[in-house]
Amino acid sequence: MNSLTEAALLKKGKKITLVVLPLILIVVVLIYQNDHLPPRTAHRAGRVISHLPIPSSAKVLLFEDEWQGFTGDGHTKIVFGLNKEDFAQLYDQCVKRGYKLLTKSIANKVPYPGYPVTLGKSIYKVVQQNAHHPDIDYIIVVLDEEKQQLIVYNIMI
Repeated sequence: MNSLTEAALLKKGKKITLVVLPLILIVVVLIYQNDHLPPRTAHRAGRVISHLPIPSSAKVLLFEDEWQGFTGDGHTKIVFGLNKEDFAQLYDQCVKRGYKLLTKSIANKVPYPGYPVTLGKSIYKVVQQNAHHPDIDYIIVVLDEEKQQLIVYNIMI
């Protein structure tokens, strides 16, 4: 009788393991594959803000992520260095999404004194977050061909 009880418990333990282990694995995968969950890295923030498939091989040259907890005001500045393959893939994605050739008036919205963008060699997209405040509430994404860089800037005040 004792061996029957042990066999039943062993069988029950295997069933529980077969159910619980996959659930744990699914939760772990969701946490690490979801860009909206912590930790907030440059790559995750860049993908969420730009809606571009920024590869993990992109080198982070600048990452500032400063937000006020109470008001929600702040900014995110990210500059990625890209290799030729990654640049080509992102360029194709940007063209499909309607990016335009960068103009001087738009280039002035990119607040990177150390990372000036190249006019005539860059494409961009601006997304207005708030129509009432277009100069202080926007996202701009610039892909600079000459420097092989992706610049992501988000500001909300």
